[in-house]
Amino acid sequence: MKNESEKIRHFVSKKQKNGHVLYYWQPTAKLRKNGFLPRRLSDDLEIAKLEAKTLNRELDTWRNGDAEPIENILQKGSLLSDVIVTYKKSPAFTTKAYATQRIYSQCLDRIDAWAGDQPIGTISRGNIINFHQTLYAKKPAFANAIGRQMRILFEFIYDRGIIDNNPARRIKMHSLPPRDQVWSIAAQDKFIQVAQDMGYSSMALAVLLAVSTAQRQGDILKLCWSQYDNVANEIRLKQGKTGKWVAVPVLPELRSALEKASIKNEFIVCGESTGKPYRTDHFRHLFKEIANAAEIEGLQFRDLRRTAIVRMGEAGISTACITAVSGHDIGHCERILETYMPRNSDMAREAISAFQRYRLRKNKKIK
Repeated sequence: MKNESEKIRHFVSKKQKNGHVLYYWQPTAKLRKNGFLPRRLSDDLEIAKLEAKTLNRELDTWRNGDAEPIENILQKGSLLSDVIVTYKKSPAFTTKAYATQRIYSQCLDRIDAWAGDQPIGTISRGNIINFHQTLYAKKPAFANAIGRQMRILFEFIYDRGIIDNNPARRIKMHSLPPRDQVWSIAAQDKFIQVAQDMGYSSMALAVLLAVSTAQRQGDILKLCWSQYDNVANEIRLKQGKTGKWVAVPVLPELRSALEKASIKNEFIVCGESTGKPYRTDHFRHLFKEIANAAEIEGLQFRDLRRTAIVRMGEAGISTACITAVSGHDIGHCERILETYMPRNSDMAREAISAFQRYRLRKNKKIK
């Protein structure tokens, strides 16, 4: 014969490894969509039963049409997985750019896999630190991204008065050295040639666009032909990350490649087989395939943006002019160039040559 607890709708007990039993009110997936979230109930069985019955009465009242659906009110007993679902439906997530949402989702999926079945009130700062440190040992960059996302997620919960503090706030994350890889002209030309030989002129064009305009991959893949003014000879775009409008003059080699483009649909960079813009994952995998065929190691597509900035810096272009092309804040220009423009021997020789020319001019004036 079933005991009384089994007769209570949506009442669930879960036995822990230590033998302790936890009680939950677990509505169906359909009910969750209408705002009824799972609740962690009292540890006392009799009290937990009463709480479950109360929630079922509220559910019946709603079903009878006598009340509005219960709002998505999160409590300390709510599971972390349901918090993540609620967060993804909120403006805090939905107003982010697509690329940002994609990165956030990857982190949230990993967080969900880690402790999605745990009530938010039971996740301590120590749990979070241990999780971050364990992940950091294998994937430092991803671990830091997880740490930042954890901070955002728990701040979302804290702001709603559900928890008394954010246990992920100010988690110490070890900074990683910034990438300083720069494409050589030889590597660039080899990639373009191999891409064309493999029948992917669109990938060759994407590389040329990146190294000529200093724009991000996401903005390049969204470029439309309507943004290219062949009379003014410039490309105009609104950067997805910063929201800034920039107008970049087109170099002769890029202009030639644009004129020779075999596919001229709405978007400039389109797949040869589909005639449509690349999906981010497809573009990344195809780029890697071509790079491997060209025997190019250690270089990524995102390094082309840095390469463009470095080449402009080496050409003696002012930082203000460089940031006018790349779209960075002028106030941050010096720090950006410190990261993006690794010093090399050619620049050192030019500096000493310039210093020597200055000394000769000064000596002549003294005499």
